[in-house]
Amino acid sequence: MFCQHCGAAMGAGHAFCSVCGQAAPSAAAVPGAGAMGLSPAEMRFAGHIDLLSIFWIILCFLWLFPAGFLLAMGAIAGRVMPFCGRHVLVLRILGPFVLSSLGCFFALMAALCFFVGWGLRQRRSWARVLAIVLGVLSLFHPPIGTALGVYTLWVLVGNNANLLYDRMAIGGFQI
Repeated sequence: MFCQHCGAAMGAGHAFCSVCGQAAPSAAAVPGAGAMGLSPAEMRFAGHIDLLSIFWIILCFLWLFPAGFLLAMGAIAGRVMPFCGRHVLVLRILGPFVLSSLGCFFALMAALCFFVGWGLRQRRSWARVLAIVLGVLSLFHPPIGTALGVYTLWVLVGNNANLLYDRMAIGGFQI
């Protein structure tokens, strides 16, 4: 039996959870809770993790569009600018470098978003930490990044999120 509040394992004879102190649910109150060996809290948490993984993969593709555009512009920027004057020569050299650097940064962010989404989907232990770091960084990328950052932090830093995620990562649980 599992605690409905924190998801911790409880013995059959225990009246209260040893982790959070909540009263143990009766067998009739939680129909089918032990069908897959998961508590309702774990099922809710797994649903949030699956949703997060989908959102991170979608954000990956949103980073890929500007990355491809900037890399293409960096490739052709030096060839389009004419040779006339010292300032244009500096722009002809510096422009492609800056555009290509920004494109590589956006491509790196897309790759990190993809790895976070894939890692969360596969319940990898490193994915939670990387998702929290990227979630904090995405708070500064409104509006989509901010929303995803807040949701990521709400799910992965909430009450007993580390215990629930670690149980799923160790058990290799996937829905």
